[in-house]
Amino acid sequence: MTNEKSFKEILLYQLSDYFTAKYKDIFDVFYKEDKYLAKKRIALYLSFQVISTLFIAIALIMIIQISWKEEFLVGSIYALVQAVLLANQNINTVSQGLISLCDHNLYLDELFAFFNIKPKQDSSRMLLRESGIQADSTIECIEFKNVSFAYPDQKELALKDISFKMKRGESLALVGRNGSGKTTVIKLLTGLYEDFEGDILINSISVRNYNKEMLYKKVGVIFQDFVQFDFSVRENIGFGSIGDLELDTRMWESAQHTGVDSVIRDLPNQLEQQLGRNFEGGIQLSGGQWQKIAISRALFKDADVYVLDEPSSFLDPESEKQVFKQFQKFVDNRLCLYISHRYTSVLYADKILVMEKGQIVEGGTHQELIENRGFYYNLFSDEIHTFQKALVINDVR
Repeated sequence: MTNEKSFKEILLYQLSDYFTAKYKDIFDVFYKEDKYLAKKRIALYLSFQVISTLFIAIALIMIIQISWKEEFLVGSIYALVQAVLLANQNINTVSQGLISLCDHNLYLDELFAFFNIKPKQDSSRMLLRESGIQADSTIECIEFKNVSFAYPDQKELALKDISFKMKRGESLALVGRNGSGKTTVIKLLTGLYEDFEGDILINSISVRNYNKEMLYKKVGVIFQDFVQFDFSVRENIGFGSIGDLELDTRMWESAQHTGVDSVIRDLPNQLEQQLGRNFEGGIQLSGGQWQKIAISRALFKDADVYVLDEPSSFLDPESEKQVFKQFQKFVDNRLCLYISHRYTSVLYADKILVMEKGQIVEGGTHQELIENRGFYYNLFSDEIHTFQKALVINDVR
């Protein structure tokens, strides 16, 4: 739940309760067994302690009597004393075992102290969130207003005075070199970071004032480092909307939008098929198939906003084309934000913003940016000829 690759999807898809329940079921089994063994061990220790104490008491009485009557030799008395000392060592061993149990309790105290840690929240923001501002209405527009941001312990700004606006029914693509700040935009939009300058408005209300759980229900995200859950196909897709895990029809529809439904139908157990190699009977999918599963997970959520961060990095060109065609139909009349390095992907966006070093350096449609012969044209000049050739071949087909 806290792995750096998985916490984003767990947070945005609100899977913590599901995983906690799964963990608790397994933990309860081990806990009952450990509790039984601990009781048995303590009973055994106490039994030996009682026996050792009685033995020491009897031995001391005998030694005193023998010494008083002088019936045994000195060597025999010495042997009896050694026996008493050995018994005393056994008692010490038992005591040390009990002390060890107490030491283990200290670790449990730290564990429960960790569970009781509450997230730090500014009191003024808490008041705003409790004032009734919720993300329970349809998201109509999103606006970044002069947003600047630096990651914790980093002096250099990841975003510098970013401003743009998108409305319902529009799709926006962010392009640029690695490290230009594209993914950071998503992290701020989804509320993963709040300590930014400027403001992000959703329906003209600052994202800081939204109840985060309600906001997560309205945003479907597929990250470039998407998680490959070692669970069944049903869970891998259903995690997009954990409360609808049993809706088979809707799940198959989400799979059809990415074309992974044909792959699922060929699996031995279809939706119930275990994925990954960490468990017996699990089947490992290819990178492209896993990516289609992850996109299906985002589509399974009935969201107002869909954000795709490098959604086709593992897909071949033909699969990419089919996925984006289907996806464009699916997100019609919703807000969609793409991040991509691929020329073919951004063609489906209504508007393209070009980022460089945390700033927006160009904006417009694909055709407008190509005609400007600016940064966008230079960024994709090597791919233009290849893509146009592919279009001609497809038209011929």
